[in-house]
Amino acid sequence: MAFNLANYTPLGKTGDTGRVRGAHGHFEVTKDGKRYGLSQARGDIGQNIQFRLPGTQEWQQMYRPQAGGQYQLNPAISLTDRMGIRSVHPVTGARNVAHHGEDYSFPANTDLRYAGAGSVQGTSNAGHAGNISTLQTGPYKLDIFHMNELPKTTTVAESSQPGAPTYEQSQQRTNDILEAFMKGTQYQAATQPQARPKTASESLKDQLLASLMGGGTNMLRGVTDTSGLPQEYIQAIWG
Repeated sequence: MAFNLANYTPLGKTGDTGRVRGAHGHFEVTKDGKRYGLSQARGDIGQNIQFRLPGTQEWQQMYRPQAGGQYQLNPAISLTDRMGIRSVHPVTGARNVAHHGEDYSFPANTDLRYAGAGSVQGTSNAGHAGNISTLQTGPYKLDIFHMNELPKTTTVAESSQPGAPTYEQSQQRTNDILEAFMKGTQYQAATQPQARPKTASESLKDQLLASLMGGGTNMLRGVTDTSGLPQEYIQAIWG
């Protein structure tokens, strides 16, 4: 899927740093000092989080808008652990442990970005959380734990000139256009019927029609091979 040109804030790559039992993304959303699960904020910032799976070029929305103002989690990933009290911690085995965010089944080294303005910074080796990527956008703060690769500390502002993208945006837009073009070309090649070579009679018919429409019958009076030609063509030549 190709996205319209916009500001993108890079968030890094998912992973398995810290205390985990496997690669995934742990998301914590904070607004006005209160924590939320990303699924609760899916219509606010959740729909603007995009991912690119390892080995692919396509960026996908994490939460996709649906009819009636609803949002659906992209079927390429799943919500594996919700926010709340865990009856048993998956790593330590401790009971009744608070889980302050939500876990999503991203493979290691999945690229993440935010489609919009914001500032981002990374924190390395933050104990059990591993490497943390932190996005601040409007009233929201998003922390993503267990990252394999952190983004450079940066601020992406709202663009007042959509026609003057950054280098990274231009590169992504170029990739999106090429991808769409290649898919369209492959589709046309697969669906376009293959033209068979014309026979000698069919080629001659084309020449005769073109000449007749242009008033050039005198040029064709030397034609002697009329096999396969309709009678009206022959009459037109020798009149």
